[in-house]
Amino acid sequence: MQRIDYLEFVSLMESFGITDRRFIAPLHQQLMHADGFGGDGVEFMAALIQGIKPRDYLEVLLAVQTAGIHWATMKAIHQVGVYAESGRQEVAVATATKLARTFTNQMETFKRYRSGGEQKVQVSVSDGGQAIVGNVTHAAREIAPDKAATSTPALTDARQPAMPIIEQPKRVPVPVRRRQKNAKRSSA
Repeated sequence: MQRIDYLEFVSLMESFGITDRRFIAPLHQQLMHADGFGGDGVEFMAALIQGIKPRDYLEVLLAVQTAGIHWATMKAIHQVGVYAESGRQEVAVATATKLARTFTNQMETFKRYRSGGEQKVQVSVSDGGQAIVGNVTHAAREIAPDKAATSTPALTDARQPAMPIIEQPKRVPVPVRRRQKNAKRSSA
């Protein structure tokens, strides 16, 4: 294992908020291996991890993986352009796509870990069977009994057109064409 010098050690401790050399030294090695050649990649990943501001060892590990996946994704995207003239471009695109999805999944995992895994969803169904699903933070409003039958409160999303309220299905007569028994003769 390559030894980490004191300034790098202090810098990583400050960046990650971890003071245990038994954790930082192997982590530095892992970052160097993830970069592939040690250099800009290590510094970039360390800066990204510092920006995430991990609160504990597990957050540091998630941040390291996320930084490494981002670095690998950018390398794979670069390969898409390099392999434009060869048949290997399709493989580079597939690799970049998988890495980008992994990055997104890691960010979701990090978010769930930080929030304690709690997700509150409230469902309220108003008269007429319309359901509103989502994070609702306001208190329910009171409707006077005489107005309750005429007004239905609803939340709308201004980006989407409002959905029509379905009261009774409208029936439209559909003409039925009947086939004659003997197609050669007509009934004229």
